[in-house]
Amino acid sequence: MNNPQVFLPNVISPSAAGTSKIVNSAIVTASSPGQTNNVSDTSDDPNTTQADDATEVSITPNPSIEATKTQVVSDTNGSGLNDPGDIIIYTIEVENTGNVTLTSISLDDTITDHNGNALSLDGGPAFVSSSNGSPAGTLGAAEIATYTASYTIGSAAAYSGSVRNRVIVTASSPGNTDDVIDISDNGDDDDGNRFNDFTNLINISQIGLSMYVSVICFSF
Repeated sequence: MNNPQVFLPNVISPSAAGTSKIVNSAIVTASSPGQTNNVSDTSDDPNTTQADDATEVSITPNPSIEATKTQVVSDTNGSGLNDPGDIIIYTIEVENTGNVTLTSISLDDTITDHNGNALSLDGGPAFVSSSNGSPAGTLGAAEIATYTASYTIGSAAAYSGSVRNRVIVTASSPGNTDDVIDISDNGDDDDGNRFNDFTNLINISQIGLSMYVSVICFSF
């Protein structure tokens, strides 16, 4: 008589993936004639010499992270244009794309005009929430954190023609420090650049700029 076999597939969950291994054992109980549940055995891992030991599957840590930054413009003056005084509102999504929990997550935001001159955000990046409820600075496997930031378009930035922005995200995997890094993508895969490209606001109008010329007349 062949030994019966039972196959119990188990999909590795994100929480389990954050550990070093999965440990599994089974206890089989049977009844002999005239008896009830009087025969039992604990499963054995045939790949070891130890009797009745659990079957273990090692999990290889694969830490990784991905940041995406998108933008919308608040037309504060109702001109219908992107011009001085309008506010660019940035949304940053940071996703743990690996299989271990990441901690000490930090964001280094860089914003410049078209000519590379440094600009300053009004505020942020500020943590808003995470998809599984983790606090700021921590992400479980497959979890996404959302941050926001904003910039009010100034005259110098408008004169340059565009505002360029991106963020560098750094995190630590278990037992390591600042070993997981990603540069944000703009979320547009149809722009010819799918990875690590700036989030740009281009074609900024200078309609809000005014020039005043003083004329001094001399009489002789």
